[in-house]
Amino acid sequence: MTDAGREGQTGENADRVAESRRPTWALRWGKRAGVIAFMFFFVKGLAWLVVPVALAAWWSQ
Repeated sequence: MTDAGREGQTGENADRVAESRRPTWALRWGKRAGVIAFMFFFVKGLAWLVVPVALAAWWSQ
C-alpha cells in the first residue's frame, strides 16, 4: 500500500496497520518474557507462603 493510500486510515484501521508492522520476533520474545516474569513471581509468592510454615514446623520439633 502506498503512503497516499494510508493517509485516509484513522482509528481502528490505523491501529491494525501499526500492529501488523511489529516484528514477529518482538511479539514472541515479549510473550516469553511475560511467561518468565509470571513464573518468577508465582514461585516467589509460593516461597513466601511455604518457607515461614516450614521454618515454624522445624522450630517446633
